[in-house]
This record gives sequence, C-alpha cells and structure tokens, in this order.
Amino acid sequence: MRKIIIVIVIIALLAFAGTRIFSRKKTVTSTKPAKTAGEIKPKTKQQLEAERRQARREERKRKRELQKRLRAERKAARLARGTYGYGYRRYGYGAYRQMRRGYRGSLSAAGRIKRKTQLYQLTAIFIADDKYIALIDNQQYKVGDVIQGRKIVNILSDRVVIDEYGKTKEVKIGESILPSLVLPRR
Repeated sequence: MRKIIIVIVIIALLAFAGTRIFSRKKTVTSTKPAKTAGEIKPKTKQQLEAERRQARREERKRKRELQKRLRAERKAARLARGTYGYGYRRYGYGAYRQMRRGYRGSLSAAGRIKRKTQLYQLTAIFIADDKYIALIDNQQYKVGDVIQGRKIVNILSDRVVIDEYGKTKEVKIGESILPSLVLPRR
C-alpha cells in the first residue's frame, strides 16, 4: 500500500512540475520589452504630475475664456441699456471730473476717504445729442422726468432746476434732490 501512495505522490509532483515548466511564457530576445494585449504599464510620478499640471492649465484656460465671454455679454447689455461710458471715454474728461465731484469727502484717521451717503444725489451733468442729461444715483434723467414726485424742469451746465410740489429748487452737483429731512440714515 505504501508503494502505491508513493507512486501517486510522484505522479502528482511530475504532473504539477510539467505544467509549470511547459506553461511558461516564451521570452523574446529583442531589446524592447514585449507588450501583451491588456497589460498597462504603470505611469511614473513625473508623468502623473505632468498630467495633473496639464489638466489644471486647461481648467484655468477654460475659466478665463468663460469670464471673458461673460464680461463681453455684460458690456453688450450695458451698451444696449445705454448706461455705459459716463466717464471721459464717451463724454470727455470734463464730464468725468464733474461726475467725480459728487464723491468728495473728508479724510478719516485711517487715511481713507469717507464718502457722504445721500439718496438721489446729482452726480454729473453732460451733453449727449445736443441735450443735457443729469446723472442722479447712476441713472440718466432728462427734462420732464419725475423723481420721487419732483419734476425736472431744466438742466443747466452746472445745476438742475426741479419743481418740488409747486416750488422751484436748484440742485448743484454733489447735492441731493430730496431735502435733508426726507433722507433716511444708511
């Protein structure tokens, strides 16, 4: 019985060794390593980092293009509304200086300019198409427009004449159209 067990064990070992020997992959004698179908060569750290950098670059470029497109759309919308270019680009440097006059203020201890907060403040007066236009709270008004029950009667080069419930009032650049009693505190 012992002989039979030994023979079976030897046959099993020979069968196992034979399958291992004869099923080995054949080596190629070329200088390049052989690629088999389905095998993926792992990437090095440098290659992975280069791919990440490239992906970040492409993402930044995509965001810049999107922001540029959005800026162009907003600019086109402003031009369509007619509320673009109040400064020196469109009306000359004098109109730009007049517009900036309304933002005078006193210097604080920190050195920053404190701006007076007023509602319906006359910011600038400029001429467009031979008509005077008043800029009040960054909105354009012409003769005949009504603001808070006050009608614009005339626009002169340095002031606006307003009909305030039957009384005429002159408002200079930097002043508010409403009386100080009406203005709520911000």
